[in-house]
Parts: sequence; structure tokens; C-alpha cells
Amino acid sequence: MNINLNSPNLFYLIEKQEKKRLDMLSVEIKCALPEIERCLSRSLRFGIASSFQLIMASKSRTYNPFSGSIEAATTDVLIARLGPLGYKRLYAELGSNIIFEGSDECLDIDIKTANVENLSDFRGTIPIGPCQTTHPAMLSLFRRKPDDAYLKPLLTVYPYLPPVIRVEKLKLLYTFALMFIYPSCREVTGSARDRLNDFEEHVRGRLNQVFVQQVSALVAKSPATMQSWLEQKSNRQTHAKDQSENQLRGIFIQNELKILDRLNIPHNDPKKIAVHEKIRQVEEQFVKTKPIAVFLVSIPNGLLIQYYNCFVSGKNHSKSTRFYYKDAPFQTLQNSAPPPRITLLYVNKRYKKQIEPLLGVKCSF
Repeated sequence: MNINLNSPNLFYLIEKQEKKRLDMLSVEIKCALPEIERCLSRSLRFGIASSFQLIMASKSRTYNPFSGSIEAATTDVLIARLGPLGYKRLYAELGSNIIFEGSDECLDIDIKTANVENLSDFRGTIPIGPCQTTHPAMLSLFRRKPDDAYLKPLLTVYPYLPPVIRVEKLKLLYTFALMFIYPSCREVTGSARDRLNDFEEHVRGRLNQVFVQQVSALVAKSPATMQSWLEQKSNRQTHAKDQSENQLRGIFIQNELKILDRLNIPHNDPKKIAVHEKIRQVEEQFVKTKPIAVFLVSIPNGLLIQYYNCFVSGKNHSKSTRFYYKDAPFQTLQNSAPPPRITLLYVNKRYKKQIEPLLGVKCSF
């Protein structure tokens, strides 16, 4: 539908199309989830490299090892499904979002992942980058939604994307956020990180001995070079930690046994064997891991700014925003109750009672 930007019913027409596209994408993505899962499962069989990285990063609440794979798999599947509906992919992505051009509009879909324990990524609100929305946000004093936390009226976070773009002709740009919620890294890795920490301390202790020997030799050979090394900006305290992680990659991914010899660690060291066993266990668990929930959010077009008071600045006050979708149903589509801007496409039964209240909707399928 080609919308007349001068129409007196412009806001209603925009929201009507946003709702129509939300419904269409919800059906297409829901049907595509099995294929996305198959693509992801093949990718996760990459093996020990992915598992080792997962274990190393499992202390972080924000790190999600599935993000890159899920973005690539979802992109490929959406291109295949939306192509027959008349949408062509535009190679103008800015970040993890993909843009499709239709006959009268463009769709921008931002593919996101979150850990279930990091509630700030999806509980009633989602983080949005400046390339993932056309709607300005108000600069918040305290990174929260209450009206008194805003600085008005001039301090605003402006997005890169305009509400209307010209691709041969003027077309409205509709933006969406597709979120995949996964179990926490710790749930997948179990005690593997503890075993790896234990062995890493062992390696670091041996590395420190090697460093002492090297430094002693350097001081004897060239005091000036030693002084220059000490004055470098890099923090010497983190040097051993960085090197120990580096050596662990050599041992467990590259199978460089000479590292063990250099550090005077036996090849059958019990701590090393325990880590190898845990990595294999994580590999098996990693491949089987599936999303806890998948939901799609329609982000209001920037022309609707007079209707929406639910965009505030994010962690980076001038470059990120948050959309409080739970408080922002469609404003002009008033029937008995305005429809929500979110559809819950899938939720694991085990997490259903936890996820649905956080999102404010029940699973639509």
C-alpha cells in the first residue's frame, strides 16, 4: 500500500501498515524457526573452537555465543522466505539488521540475542542502536522511563535512519526487532569454567617463572631495553593473564603439546585432562542448546513521535536508545483494546510462566 504522506489519516495509515507487516513477519518467522534451528545446529558443530570460547566467556552475563550464528542463519532463511513475497534484500545493513525493499515500503529487521538472566535486554524494553530505528529518543537522566527522568525538550538522541527513504521513490521505513532469548552461558558450561580456571592458574604460575627468567636475562643484557619495556602503556599486570589465555588456546584448540613441555607440565597432567573432558561435554551440550523464547517487536516509525513517549537514551546516552514496548501498544488502532507491538512466536514450556509476564504477552502460536 502506497501511503500519501500528506493524508489527514497519515498516522493511522502508518500504524495500520506496521500492524499488517508485524502480523505477516510473525507468521513467516514462526514458520521459519525449524529451518533456522537446523542451520544453527549445523553451524554449532564447528566444535572445540566454539565450545572453548563459550567456556572462556561464561562469566559474562551479556556475552552470547549464539549471536553471530543466529544472525547469519536467520538472515539466510528470511531472504528465502520474503523473496517470493516481493521483498528484495538491500545491501545497506548497519550492524546486525537486514533491510528488505518492497514495492511501497522498506522493512528493517534487527536480529538480537539475549541471555535469559540478563533481564534488561528484554523485560518490557529492548535496547536499540541508532541504525535500528527511525524514532528519536529522549535523553534520560537516570536511564529509566518516568517522565521526570527526561531532559526536555532539546536534548534528544537522534537515529541514523529517516522515517522515509528514497529508493527510486519515497518509501516508508518500518523497523522491527527480532529477539532470541537463550539460556545463560553458565547453564550450558556447568563446572567447565571452574576446571579451566584451575588449570589456567597452573599455567600462569609456570608462565611467571618463564617471564622471570626472560626478564633477568634482558636486564643483564640491556638495562635500557628493560626500562623501555617497563614504561610501555600496556599494563604489565595483565600481561601474564593475556598470555595464559593465549597458551590455553594453543593447548586445547591447536593441540600444541610443546607448550606443555616449555612450561614443564606433564602431558597427562590431571588438571589438563579434566579440562579436555569438560570441553567435550560442553560441545555435546552446546549443539543441543535451543532458544528459550523468540519474539518480534514493531518499533514505531519516527513520524509517529507525537504518539509515543516510550523511547529513552540507553547506556551510551548519545548513541543508543531503549524502547519500552510493554507500555507502547498501537496508539491509533483503538478497538476494545489497542493491540500490542510485540508477538511472542515461541516459548519453551519450562520458561513459559517466567517469560510471558516479563514480555506482557502470551505466546501467539
